[in-house]
Amino acid sequence: MNIKEISPRIHEERQLKAVSGVSLEQFSILLPIFEKFLIEQQEKNKQNKIKPNNGRLPTLKTAEDKLLFFLHYMKCYPTFDQLGFTFNMSGSNACTLLYKLFPVMLNTLNYLEVLPKTEFTDPAEMQACFKGIGTLVIDATERLIQRPQDHEIQAEHYSGKKKNILRKTPSLPL
Repeated sequence: MNIKEISPRIHEERQLKAVSGVSLEQFSILLPIFEKFLIEQQEKNKQNKIKPNNGRLPTLKTAEDKLLFFLHYMKCYPTFDQLGFTFNMSGSNACTLLYKLFPVMLNTLNYLEVLPKTEFTDPAEMQACFKGIGTLVIDATERLIQRPQDHEIQAEHYSGKKKNILRKTPSLPL
């Protein structure tokens, strides 16, 4: 799949949103900035290549196609084999390309100043950032804890699915 396959149907805003999760307007805002950072990355990588034009031609040639590829992955989160099949490449190539595009997208979103703040110097700064919010839910994976001696406490933290003693991160009141 590439942008040209979708473009006849792109007048249907619904089609692009279904594939990428963004509207046509949002896509057109992201594209020039994404392309700028993509070109910068390619310039940096040129010095690492042995010879130009080595190997197979890329499946996704344009910045539009690469942006659609990345957005589709972020919206649908398919396996790399499914992603490769959808975009006519192998699963390993899909994985490699996705990880090459990830810093490009981070730079794009950072440039547009739409990335959320993720680092705080102290708890007061975090509280100021979330002022007016009553409860903060942190979505995290379960963490292993030391096995408690008390059998009742052990049973509370035992995960039958993962066969381990785990603690889930609770909601934190602010």
